[in-house]
Amino acid sequence: MTLPETPFVDALLAHHATARPDVVAVHFPTSKGGKGKTPGWTPRTFGELDREADAYAHGFTQAGLAAGDRVLLALKPSAEFYPVVFGLMRARLVPVFIDPGMGPKNALRCIEQIAPKGLLAIPAAHAVRTFRPGPFKSVQVAITAGSRWWWGGLTLTQCRKPAPQRFVSPPTAPDDDAVLVFTSGSTGPAKAVSLTHRCMSARVSRIRDLFTLDEGTTILETLLVYTILEISMGLTVVVPPMDLAKPATVDPRDVVATVAAFSPTIGSASPVVWERTVRHCQDHGVRLDAVKMMLTTAAPIPVSLHARLADVFPKSTQLFTPYGATEAMPIARIGTHEVLADTGEKTSRGAGTCVGALDPEIDLRIMRVLDEPVPVWSDALALPHGEIGEIVVAGDGVSRAYRNHDKGNADAKMSDGGVTLHRMGDLGYLDAQGRLWFCGRKSHRVDTVDGLLPSVCVQGLFDPHPGVRRTALVGVGPAAAALPVLAVELEPGVTWSAQLEAGLRERALGTPYEGVVKAFLHHPGFPTDTRHNSKIRNEEVATWAAAQVGSTEISVASSQ
Repeated sequence: MTLPETPFVDALLAHHATARPDVVAVHFPTSKGGKGKTPGWTPRTFGELDREADAYAHGFTQAGLAAGDRVLLALKPSAEFYPVVFGLMRARLVPVFIDPGMGPKNALRCIEQIAPKGLLAIPAAHAVRTFRPGPFKSVQVAITAGSRWWWGGLTLTQCRKPAPQRFVSPPTAPDDDAVLVFTSGSTGPAKAVSLTHRCMSARVSRIRDLFTLDEGTTILETLLVYTILEISMGLTVVVPPMDLAKPATVDPRDVVATVAAFSPTIGSASPVVWERTVRHCQDHGVRLDAVKMMLTTAAPIPVSLHARLADVFPKSTQLFTPYGATEAMPIARIGTHEVLADTGEKTSRGAGTCVGALDPEIDLRIMRVLDEPVPVWSDALALPHGEIGEIVVAGDGVSRAYRNHDKGNADAKMSDGGVTLHRMGDLGYLDAQGRLWFCGRKSHRVDTVDGLLPSVCVQGLFDPHPGVRRTALVGVGPAAAALPVLAVELEPGVTWSAQLEAGLRERALGTPYEGVVKAFLHHPGFPTDTRHNSKIRNEEVATWAAAQVGSTEISVASSQ
């Protein structure tokens, strides 16, 4: 696939609209399926998207917004999302995305922090603005997606201004902001990640090349923000009928219906979507033979899921887990065949989760575990292959900065001769083959009197137990001398027992982590992140575990 050399993804949309105007860019659901109903979709071609993006670019400019202005988006997912976002970028405005799952209080704090000039939102968000004007004091242009009530301003429909001439984007540097995406705040304060035009374009090219994605390929996608990149690649995106903000609520029948309707050769979804879909298909004897490749991000994938894929997909189909984050992607990738043939067994012996070979364009280093800011890189910080430390990356697809967050930049950014390095906040190491192994969040490590315990390495010992759904290692007590406790969430129908606990303890025998867990606790159901419903909120589990360990029964058990 040949794409024009440009740092601007809206130019890629224009390229596809010229070359393939009648090819569908996105099928967005208009009605939900499930319970015997047939879902419906609205198609938008590349030509239609491009014309509508131009119309919005004209309208947003006429509304008083200028290149570089930040525009906060608070929209319900819909087919209109795509021309709006491409229209904003074409006008060189900066869309700001905030995860609504972080809650109203945190969202308002983020809005005040980033000071948007424009607000393009549903009526409910504008109503909040009128009652809580403080965080919105920077807003000068208010645009309502839907019915405008008493607050005035324009409607989104009024901003669609078709014109006979193409919209000419104002002069913009490749390293100016293209979009701002707030982190979820699941492991610290939410921060606005600056994704420049160059960064966005690099992600398009790197993801395309890593997975050999060709124009015309149909991809099922449940992660809304990724669809902008996929449309820019020239893929046809199909969105299943589901609440995209709450993937754990997906009805697997709707995923099955989407595959049946469009035969996508690629499927991309949150881990929880694949977990629920594979279980459903196994239980009902359903196969999804059209899907030749699967993608997922946000959390480590259990080896057991890789092992179950052959029951549902062709044997050649692999689930790839490209490692990265909002700040940096893609960094590395690994697929099912390598996991089942090699790395999965090592994971079950405490090696961590292998995330695979590095993207050739990524500069990756492993540095000593430090909690304080390090403004300038020094080679004395580097650790050799095989030693666990913090993962540090640089590259065109890596964000250089957080906007309006000095502490975030001090904590996560480093300079090395003019190159900006990003500290991932993840622990990991490189093996003898140069593959990257993920060992857990740095903030989730347990520091004991005997040394550091990386959460994912220890959890990997116990997750394969047949009665276990997933585990979380947490520390109870003083920060540098914590009691390592393993919280255990069981599979449905499995009952906690002394025999089950004994089986868990046996799994650590003969491994580097034999005997390190001092207490095993049955957890009724882990709290998870709101964005992907896959990342366990270890801090909340640690608070829960501390209360449990305070009981006489568990304290005695933990000392045996």
